[in-house]
Order: sequence, then C-alpha cells, then structure tokens
Amino acid sequence: MAHLVVNAVRFGAGHPYVYGLVPMFDLDEESNIPTCFSTFLILFCSVLTGVIAIFKRQHRAPYAGRWTALAWILVYLAVDEASAIHELLSLPAQQMFDARGPLYYAWVVPGAAFVLLFAVAFGKFVLHLPARTRRLFATAAIIFLVAALGIEMLGGWQNSLHGRNNITYRLIAMVEEALEMAGMLLFAYALLDYISVHIEQVSFRVDAQGKSSQSN
Repeated sequence: MAHLVVNAVRFGAGHPYVYGLVPMFDLDEESNIPTCFSTFLILFCSVLTGVIAIFKRQHRAPYAGRWTALAWILVYLAVDEASAIHELLSLPAQQMFDARGPLYYAWVVPGAAFVLLFAVAFGKFVLHLPARTRRLFATAAIIFLVAALGIEMLGGWQNSLHGRNNITYRLIAMVEEALEMAGMLLFAYALLDYISVHIEQVSFRVDAQGKSSQSN
C-alpha cells in the first residue's frame, strides 16, 4: 500500500522524493524499510531452520545436514537482500552479453541454474517431509520463485525497453516484491507449524570452559 501511495505521488504529482518518503517506502529501492523487513523475515526463517537442524542433529535424525544447509542458504539470501549482490553481478553480464529483454537482469540465468541444482540436491529431503509441511514448503517456494525469477524477467524486459522511471515498471516491481514477501511469510508459517508439531525441545548449555553446546 505504501509503495502505491509513494509512486502515485511520484508519477501523479511529479514529486520524486517528498522529503525522502518515496525512496524510503518504494519496494524497488534498496536500503529502505521494505528491504529491512524482507531481510529480517529471511533471517527469521534461517533461525527457525537452524533450530530444526540442531534438533535433528541432537537426535541423529535423517537429513539433519539438509536442514543445516538450508539454514545457511537462507542466511545468504538475507545478505543478498540487504546488499543486492545479485544486482551487482548483473551489470557485468549485461555488458558482456549485451543482455536485453527478459534476460536484461542477467543474474536470473545462474539463479535458475541454482534452483535446478537445489531441486536435485533437496528432492529426497522434501519428499520425506510430512505431507502438510511438504505442501506448505512447495507452495511457498512456487510463490517466491515466480516472483524472484518470472516477474523479475518481466521487470527486466520493461526496464530494457522503457527504463525504470515509469508506472508500469513500478507496478511490476510491487507485484514481484509483494509475492516474494508472501512466499517467505508462508515459509515462516510452515516452519513454525513444523516446529510446533514435530520438535519437542532444543536446549543449550555453556560448559565450564565457556564453549557452547547443545543438550536435549
């Protein structure tokens, strides 16, 4: 809603900043309130996944390593959200390959490749999950990836043809970021639901030498 308001002011009234409120709430800008929210949401999911990973390791449960790897992947996604690493990588690729159209944001190519590798590496892990958790995870992933790759390509196409300073591009960006947040919120819910049903207790202690360890 804030994104719509600030862009209505930007394009309707011709005020691109309004004392800094426009860039502060624009979903397509970096280092602002929406970026902070998305970053902390992804970090929250990483913490929840880490809690599950610790519990699985304590009980020598299968796929503990996959839970751990997933937690670290989420940490990277949070760092990327905060620093826009993928956008920094896109510029050299755009210049090297003269990328246009849907591939204007060239990072989507290695991004899609990573998704395929992830699907192969985590396929059995996903299949072993309880049916409810599996459905929630799959739905969250589909929502997030449709936005992060599919709508990102649509935005790249619009950007390559008409630039970013137009209402159409800003609406595309709004849909993309809103769906990414929705996907991550659903994933957080799925993790909390899994923890409430399948995780009994994870406890921590500090030994006499000051080294932290876990105990169940």
